[in-house]
Amino acid sequence: MWSKRIKGMVAETCGDDLILLTREGQFVRLPAQEGDHCPGMEVEVRLPGQWKRPLMLAVAGVAAAMLIIFFHLIPVSVPAPAAYLALDINPSLVLSLDENAIVMEVEALNEDAERILNQLQLEELEVQNAVHIILDAAHEGAYLRPGRDHVVLISLAAPERYIVGEDDLR
Repeated sequence: MWSKRIKGMVAETCGDDLILLTREGQFVRLPAQEGDHCPGMEVEVRLPGQWKRPLMLAVAGVAAAMLIIFFHLIPVSVPAPAAYLALDINPSLVLSLDENAIVMEVEALNEDAERILNQLQLEELEVQNAVHIILDAAHEGAYLRPGRDHVVLISLAAPERYIVGEDDLR
């Protein structure tokens, strides 16, 4: 532990305090320390509380470094998607699916998709239900209109033996 020491002449003693005149010409009031201190004596004293702040900062810095290291060493067990389904009507979106074809996350690929997704909660739905909801929202948003031909592209990137196939998505 380190502390700052100060040298000066005792100008006055007031009860439990000393008034010290430093070499720089400043008067400093300090709690009286061990020994006799008479006015006119030159003394060297430790300033109270000067060591606490640097020590507390050092302790806080070590604690923060330990937390950062701790959280970087812990493996995060976020399950990776088992498949991805891209749906493009303009709006365009990508759904991340787990091994049971449940929607884990939905990503909007353009502003039209963002407008539709603001109104929908698709996470934790089966992919077929999510696709139906998206198509209904596209119809309500006038992206799909009755009496017109529309191209709806659905692409599934999945392992060969995935729970959902092309026929399920039709």
